[in-house]
Amino acid sequence: MRTRRLGMSAAEATASAAFSFVRTSATLSAMQRFHRWFGVAMLVVFALTGQYMLRAHVAEMATGARLLYRSRHIYILFSGLLHLTLGTHVVRRWDRGPRTLQVVASALLAVGSGLLVAAFFADPPHVDLVPLALPVSRLGIAATAVGTIVHAVAGAIPVPKDGYRIAQT
Repeated sequence: MRTRRLGMSAAEATASAAFSFVRTSATLSAMQRFHRWFGVAMLVVFALTGQYMLRAHVAEMATGARLLYRSRHIYILFSGLLHLTLGTHVVRRWDRGPRTLQVVASALLAVGSGLLVAAFFADPPHVDLVPLALPVSRLGIAATAVGTIVHAVAGAIPVPKDGYRIAQT
């Protein structure tokens, strides 16, 4: 017997409900797809910077430079994992205010990720400067932190009384 609403048999409907947690790319919002692919790209960059550290013999460098390379390397991993998390869990809001906040937050996170990659190459050569000023890292970390907080604020804004509508993007 076919169900009218779903257009499938009862067995198909049961199987579909059992595996409803598996979402295809057709059901993902543009924001989720962006964060998933950007997160994957950042993890590839993480692997490439790891190879760079092996080939540049970072382990044999002075302690200061080695620590800067390694910490920036971990920042890149952190950024990629943050994007993957958002790509899996963020729900695009329909309301104009929260939706705008989400877009701004995503842009800040993307810019912050780019700055953290740039910091990997820009900061270690300046390890001998006193005081140690690392503006690229600071900007990248600040953009990532602000973007994360703005995403949290956008998600905490109450849903309108007519229900939670997901944007069709």
